Amino acid sequence: MTPVAILGALTFMTIGLTWAGEALAQLSQITACVEVPQSTLNQSRMRRSTRSNCDPAAARRAAISQSHVNARDALASTCRQAITPAVAAAVCAGAGKSRPTTPTVSLQSPPIAAGNGARINAQLPISGTGPKICAVLRDLPAESSTTRQSDALCVLNNFRKTVVTFRSRARCGVQCRP
Repeated sequence: MTPVAILGALTFMTIGLTWAGEALAQLSQITACVEVPQSTLNQSRMRRSTRSNCDPAAARRAAISQSHVNARDALASTCRQAITPAVAAAVCAGAGKSRPTTPTVSLQSPPIAAGNGARINAQLPISGTGPKICAVLRDLPAESSTTRQSDALCVLNNFRKTVVTFRSRARCGVQCRP
């Protein structure tokens, strides 16, 4: 194969990959979770999770992740009942965004706090909803605890495991696209 033929083939493949990437982006719209203002829905749920591991960082990550899921699950039914398509459209419009138009969305943009709300640490989708809704999650490190316990299996950590209890607060949100 000549260098010109190779260059032509690579150009064709690049154009094809660009087109495929654009098609996938249209099928699955990238969205952000926009927090519903307290004036619209003044509901939140706090939940905790306790996890242990020989590796302190792994125990902390697992406790945080599970506390996010627990808080989201505790609030999900409230969000489903309270957020109508009209409310979802108003929340998105208030943030200068629009509602997704495809059935498949992907929460990949940073979450947006309502008003001057505190920093949001995570966002998780809430399934089974007409308007695409989600939960914004804030970590509560002041309400967390870490202890160390003896464990014969934790050879690499001086025979000590770390037990982490972590709390998170969830509030309802709406998935909006730019």
